[in-house]
Amino acid sequence: MRRASWMSLGMMIWDVEIQSFRGSHVVVELKGCRGLRLMVDTDGSVNCAASCIEPQNLFLLTFHPNGKWSFKSLATSTHLEADGEDVICVSENVRDEHLWTPCLAIHSHVVFFNIRSHLYLQADPEEDKVWAGATYPFNERCGFIMLFDKDKGKYHLRTSDGLYVSSAKKLVSKPSEKTALTLHLRPGYLASFFDDCGSLLFPHGRSGALLSGNIHINKEEWFAIKRTPCLITLKALNKNYATIICGVEVYANTNKPDSHSLFELEVNPRTELVKIQTPKGRYLTLRGSNSVIADGDGDESNSLFEVEWRYGKVCFQASNGMYLTVKPIGLITASSPDVGPNEQFVVQLVNRPFLIIRGKYGYVGKSIHHAVLQCNLPEPDQISLTPCKHGFYHFKGSNGNFWTMTENDTFEADGNVVLNFCIEIRGINLLAILAPNGCYLRGENSGVLSATGQIIDENCLWEF
Repeated sequence: MRRASWMSLGMMIWDVEIQSFRGSHVVVELKGCRGLRLMVDTDGSVNCAASCIEPQNLFLLTFHPNGKWSFKSLATSTHLEADGEDVICVSENVRDEHLWTPCLAIHSHVVFFNIRSHLYLQADPEEDKVWAGATYPFNERCGFIMLFDKDKGKYHLRTSDGLYVSSAKKLVSKPSEKTALTLHLRPGYLASFFDDCGSLLFPHGRSGALLSGNIHINKEEWFAIKRTPCLITLKALNKNYATIICGVEVYANTNKPDSHSLFELEVNPRTELVKIQTPKGRYLTLRGSNSVIADGDGDESNSLFEVEWRYGKVCFQASNGMYLTVKPIGLITASSPDVGPNEQFVVQLVNRPFLIIRGKYGYVGKSIHHAVLQCNLPEPDQISLTPCKHGFYHFKGSNGNFWTMTENDTFEADGNVVLNFCIEIRGINLLAILAPNGCYLRGENSGVLSATGQIIDENCLWEF
């Protein structure tokens, strides 16, 4: 069974679960909040239930040439439609009202992996193009923002430099009809792109440049949509970066980070234990009494570390109870019983010049209806990051002004005086943000964003 989350049938999030294949069609089940299944009664009414008898809960999913979907109930042989108020299932013939535009519920900051070339797309503003050329999305330019125009059912792809992918064979500064793309989506987060003329965008030739062309789409021209990985560097007290030397040894002995100095923290949100992964897919692992070697496969308990966040710095406690520490020669071992300056590492995000954060109630950003920043926006808003000494960050709004705090511990993006924020990675693409007053950013159902979190709960965790 394969799953993919889409936002369709109004603004509710549904899991599309594949049950079986029937030729070019797919038999699916639609699951909403709390695992409730969408089901069709014999009279065509549509309800949600925790359990039901097949085939009431099964639909034949058909993909249409315009990128839209239709759902045919296997129980009644009728199609889902919206009559303006309710969702019903009464018509046997497919008409326009039975076509649904699937809108991805995934976070809008993503990377695209081309199935044919096994390479990631990346933007190149200097060459004025997007091309498939990255074996791994190290670079911030591999990240794209998917912006959905709900009125036209189209997507715009914005690069990390603020430019837009266009059918005009160049990157442009503003969205237009030339940047409006129709996405053909398949369960499993697979997508293909069609421009305003109906031509497919795909990597061309040896250059891998993303251009439009009139070819028959096949499986290899699809892109897998993935979350942008969070790559970090770890800077020690000696001002050098933790780096993999000779393939497996871990030292803090270089003052300029390179690809061997990049790590990804895999945080288990339930246990809060962390695995430290290298770009080559290996994990830092405790070997012997206190050696730390980058040769783990991720399945060993010795690859797990407890994490302590300390205002922009982080400490790692290995499975032997000792903290990672930097020896005078730069070698990193798990041999310190206590935390001191040599056991603290400054964390810096490498491939994230900005943040787009989404909480329980929506995206965080500036609303035209409120002076203070909100946490329930339907569309993403960009927060520019300025890394500073000691692991702090300054936040700047999409209007170019710095974040400031009000006397009510809410935020506005209207200042010239910078504030120090600390970013704490708390899960896979999840973070908590510590404000200057020592409290965590917290979202409320009303849309208010404030620095009032004394502990980290679900309202203080932000998808990024």
